[in-house]
Amino acid sequence: ERLIHGGVIVTMDPEGKLGNGALLIRGDRIEDIGETEDLLKSHPDAPKTEAAGKAILPGLVKLHTHTVLTVLRGVAEDAG
Repeated sequence: ERLIHGGVIVTMDPEGKLGNGALLIRGDRIEDIGETEDLLKSHPDAPKTEAAGKAILPGLVKLHTHTVLTVLRGVAEDAG
């Protein structure tokens, strides 16, 4: 469990961000999200990470691949 607070949460909704936001992570899931003050009150015993001046982004997944080039993986690394 970890409460990350005080940062700007970049969201996927139309508003796009939550200033001075916080989120609670439990295991590999986001359990709660909202304003820093509210989450600090509702989860007082959670270990905390200060994120002031930082952006908290959703997980990013690289979907861009060149599948046909996988047969060449490792060929060029040893070239001079």
